[in-house]
Amino acid sequence: MEQCAEFGEHVKRKGLRELFGCTATAFECEAPAVAGLPYDEMLRAYARFTAVQVEQALARGAGLPEVRCRLYTAAYRMGEELRRTFGITKTAEALATVELLYRALGITLHVELRGGSTAEVTVRRCLFSEYYSASVCQLVASLDDGLFSGLSGGRLEFHRRITEGDGYCTASFRMQGGL
Repeated sequence: MEQCAEFGEHVKRKGLRELFGCTATAFECEAPAVAGLPYDEMLRAYARFTAVQVEQALARGAGLPEVRCRLYTAAYRMGEELRRTFGITKTAEALATVELLYRALGITLHVELRGGSTAEVTVRRCLFSEYYSASVCQLVASLDDGLFSGLSGGRLEFHRRITEGDGYCTASFRMQGGL
């Protein structure tokens, strides 16, 4: 059983390192060194890293659409790879995978299918809300949109955010011919 826990930790660390890498690429910078950090501290380092990178991009004011596009594209590719790796062929499988992935990132969310092509997403707790301003959260949400889209096709649109003073986040995921 201990080996299973170690494997899970290894997989989470590997995925977070990949997320660091694709985020650093999107911001055209180096990812911080996180080797040897416990997973929880690695996760907090990622939150601080993304907050700083977005704040710097917002301060420059230029190139934000390109950053948003690079974040989306990198996360989309991660989602596609996860879909292939885990053999995801159904929307319900993709959305269940999203819930597991986000739990590993310190985000408690629930996805509920509404009709054939829409899912409602509710985020009750988000580690990143401790680090992100509303404007940082809005830009970083391109990662969420890309991951959801890569896993199952469609687009994610937030309606409420913890970082804007709400007690939870809500979003709609509209599937567009993915799975």
